[in-house]
This record gives sequence, C-alpha cells and structure tokens, in this order.
Amino acid sequence: MLGVIAIAACLGHMYPLFFHFKGGKGVATALGAIAPIGWDLTGLITGTWLLVAALFRYSSLAAIVTVLMAPVYTWMARPLFTLPVAMLSCLILLRHHQNIRRLFEGTEPKLGKKKTS
Repeated sequence: MLGVIAIAACLGHMYPLFFHFKGGKGVATALGAIAPIGWDLTGLITGTWLLVAALFRYSSLAAIVTVLMAPVYTWMARPLFTLPVAMLSCLILLRHHQNIRRLFEGTEPKLGKKKTS
C-alpha cells in the first residue's frame, strides 16, 4: 500500500492538475516517499545524489544516477520495498527524458549556471 501511495504522490507532483499537468518535483517527492522506509536507505540515496552532483555538477545527472541506484539500495536494505521503489524510479526516468537528451547533446546546464534558451 505504501508503494501505491508513493507513486500517486509522485504522479501528483510530476503532473499537477492545477498547473495544467506541468510540474517537476518528482525526485524530491520520491525521496520523501522513500524516507519512511529507513534512515539507512535515505542516507544512501541522499549521499549518492550529493556525490554525483559534487563530482559532475549536473543536478539532472545526479538524479538519474540516484534513481537508477535506488532500487539496488532498497533491495540491499529492505527487499520488501524494491518493486515500488523501482516503479518510482521508472517514472522519474521517463520524466527526465529531455534532461537525458540534453546531457548527451552537451546542452544541460551545470549547477550554479543559468539555463540557456
């Protein structure tokens, strides 16, 4: 049940009704949904994001690497929750398709830089 609620919360933040289905806080919401599973898992996820962001200076790359690692961390820490976390990760990866394209093109803005139009 926790997984269904987490997915619903993430979908609501990624595609908000009152903002014409344009949102973008799925990663933060997913972290909030995963946090009750355990401090160890939350620490691994947060640490991964911080490490990748510090090394490469791309927030989107940090989010992508983190959501790819989240199911692995969940399987190691709390195997019961692996499927819902994997489903959340898939949703976030689908939502980041434009960021992935910009990373490959070399046009994704780094942390601390303004977006170019």
